[in-house]
Amino acid sequence: AVVSTQSTGDEVEINDLPQQARYRITSKDAIAAVQEYSECALTVRGTYYPPNRNPPEGERKLYICIEGPRDRAITLAKMELKRMIKEELNKAQMFSFRSGP
Repeated sequence: AVVSTQSTGDEVEINDLPQQARYRITSKDAIAAVQEYSECALTVRGTYYPPNRNPPEGERKLYICIEGPRDRAITLAKMELKRMIKEELNKAQMFSFRSGP
């Protein structure tokens, strides 16, 4: 009998997020937490490119690759990453509001 371990995947682009949000969601702790929660493998891939700069041909902007055994697991991982991103963006917004003029 042949056992299929076919996995499925998705991506979340993070290149254009503020630096603090990128650091937070690519930290070892954050990646490990999402992997444990969703049973998916997360890999940070690509290269950071500053705003208004496009990668050369064959290169990709920074993103997180999500691979998992089921679509549901991938959806969970993607939802959790987006929640973390939103949380970091809210923190950044509150910080800039408090340190404003």
